[in-house]
Amino acid sequence: DVQFEYAANSTFSGIVRHTSRWHDSSMPFMSHDILVTTGDFANADLVRTSVSNHHFSWRSPDQKPSGTINLLHIFPATDDIFNQLLEIKEWDHVTISGREILRINRFDADGQDLGYWKDTGCNSILVTSVTIEQPTP
Repeated sequence: DVQFEYAANSTFSGIVRHTSRWHDSSMPFMSHDILVTTGDFANADLVRTSVSNHHFSWRSPDQKPSGTINLLHIFPATDDIFNQLLEIKEWDHVTISGREILRINRFDADGQDLGYWKDTGCNSILVTSVTIEQPTP
């Protein structure tokens, strides 16, 4: 059971600083973590980024870098979207849109409550649109 955060779609556009597949048997519908950045966060000379265990961190000599940094936990809406996500590489300029997920209530095949999942400070999203603006050469 998926509960959405907002009534409308959200859009994240910027430079990819990290992309990885999500391999968790308890959440088989989640497919990727993708770190989308803008401004100083998109510049490796100004800001170092890392992603580990579905969390991101950044470091910069400038304590107030400009721009945005969003780690997207991705639930692809269709197989076509999943296949487009597989094409994304680090340093691509992308636009990713869909409904942000507030909470996922999990149940087994018998309807038994398995608890819920909710991210902490990231953007979980049911992705309905992917555009790679400038593919990596």
